[in-house]
Amino acid sequence: MNTAGPFQIARACAPLLTASGDGAIVIVSSYGAMYGTGSSMAYAASKGATNTLTMSLARVLAPHVRVNAVCPALIADGFVQRLDPVLFDQRAAHQVSRAPLRKVGKPSDVAADIYWLAAGASLITGTVISLDAGLHLNGDG
Repeated sequence: MNTAGPFQIARACAPLLTASGDGAIVIVSSYGAMYGTGSSMAYAASKGATNTLTMSLARVLAPHVRVNAVCPALIADGFVQRLDPVLFDQRAAHQVSRAPLRKVGKPSDVAADIYWLAAGASLITGTVISLDAGLHLNGDG
């Protein structure tokens, strides 16, 4: 569903978004797609496919629809924190110690970045953006 869901939604919405002349799709992927991390290998691989889907859709739907993806790293109040608070605390400590911005994102941070890509960012399409507080700068996966 990580890849099929965004594909089906994009296919269903493409005619109306194209007709608008200025449509935008933002797909939520995962930091795990870039580093092969996350809850499982299958999860990371499916999110990697989602990133490729993003680029393919951007080519096909241009010039009338922009398509981008965001790849959040660890996010507070997310499923990791709810399912395994100890693991969340360990990962959060790692991210805060290694990421240049020294923080773990919040859902509102992700929402703000998605909004920016959807409502603005008029020159950006086919881009997969890490929302990781700069963790990728240290090669951390």
